[in-house]
Amino acid sequence: MKNPNFKAVLFIAAFLLIAIVFSLIDAYHSEKQRYQALSTLGDLAFSGKVVNDQVYNYGGRPYRLVCLKLNRCNQSNIYRFNDFCTLKIKDSIATMSVGGTGHISPVVAVEVDARKDIMIWRYQNATADTGKVDFRRNGLTEGQMNFCH
Repeated sequence: MKNPNFKAVLFIAAFLLIAIVFSLIDAYHSEKQRYQALSTLGDLAFSGKVVNDQVYNYGGRPYRLVCLKLNRCNQSNIYRFNDFCTLKIKDSIATMSVGGTGHISPVVAVEVDARKDIMIWRYQNATADTGKVDFRRNGLTEGQMNFCH
């Protein structure tokens, strides 16, 4: 006599396996797109202090559109606007989105080294986060890219 729960367990196991496979494919695809966006930046490296910012909401989370006065930058002018890389550098001012990290304290400075894939966010409360370079659009519109100029 067959156990009727066997079919239910088998169905649940198959569903979970399919979900895991699709999650892995999505993670691989996202990382590949991030790498392609990063490769378009070349050896970009800069650091600067926030001189202006604006909070906006995207996907139910707060983000900040920031203007950085650059004290160091190895490229003079950059404009990228797509889902994977949204950054504007003009006249020693960088325009970019930060946030969605769960930090309540505002960002006061940012350092980037694209070649090493390192980005450091320094906050008003004297803490810092270090992570991979991330210039995702985070819901910014192209019109907002002129906020700093």
